[in-house]
Amino acid sequence: MGETPNPMFLRLKWLLELIAGVNQECADDPWRFEGRVWVESTMRAVFPHQFCFARCSIAIVLALLVCSSFSLGADTKVHLPAGEVTKRLAEGSTKMTYHVAMPKEQPESGRAPLLILFSPGGDGKRILEPVAPAANRYGWIAVGVDKLRNGAMDTRLMQRMEDQVLDDILRVIPHDSESIYLGGLSGGAMRAFSLTVRRKKDGFAGVLSMGGWLGGTQYARRDYPKGLAVAMIAGDKDEGAHQWSRHDAAVFTRLGGRVQMFVFPGGHQMAPTGIIRQSIKWFDKDWRTYH
Repeated sequence: MGETPNPMFLRLKWLLELIAGVNQECADDPWRFEGRVWVESTMRAVFPHQFCFARCSIAIVLALLVCSSFSLGADTKVHLPAGEVTKRLAEGSTKMTYHVAMPKEQPESGRAPLLILFSPGGDGKRILEPVAPAANRYGWIAVGVDKLRNGAMDTRLMQRMEDQVLDDILRVIPHDSESIYLGGLSGGAMRAFSLTVRRKKDGFAGVLSMGGWLGGTQYARRDYPKGLAVAMIAGDKDEGAHQWSRHDAAVFTRLGGRVQMFVFPGGHQMAPTGIIRQSIKWFDKDWRTYH
């Protein structure tokens, strides 16, 4: 079977054929498009082939617009400094921002796993700070997303914010496309779990849940992806996340997922850096085994 033609190629081919056709029409009958509104002799002297050139110009402008529209949506990666955190503004009306922590060294494959984090307070830099050192140690890219936070928010606006920031991250940050992980603290972890369902097409590989849970028995029946790697971190006194951890773990193991629990002394809070490092180490081992 032959390859399907590229839509961009087909559109540009059509526009070029339009320009060529207009040129031929002008050559065959330069006054076809003038309507002879002016006196023919005057127009021949002052405005020869004006309308034909104008139409050609419009076609060329259309071609350039098509090219630019494709380039804006193209898979254009950016170069970010290794070992540093860079703040970026996502394309789109919601003006989403996020922080990217690039590792000092990339994996031998040249494409690093990508971990996107959400904060309950919408502070991407804050959620990134305790995770970035561990991610950097294992050559992972970590991203902290701003503005998306717990609390009442218009659902359509919230989803538009999520989509615009995720689309931007996945388009411009160089990463292993089969190793995209979501994560977060508390409500940020709940958002991560929810996004694996709503944006299932992205093929997320796993979730880092820090003090998070699915949200109750009614959420256990959602269409979660199969084969997720899920690291569940919770304080032993966290009545929410720790209480539901075994129940939520069973949801993913039934779907062929791999779940690892990390418990530390404490309540509903950010885990110690040592625990976070252990979870990233487990993720990295899982990634090298299954990807």
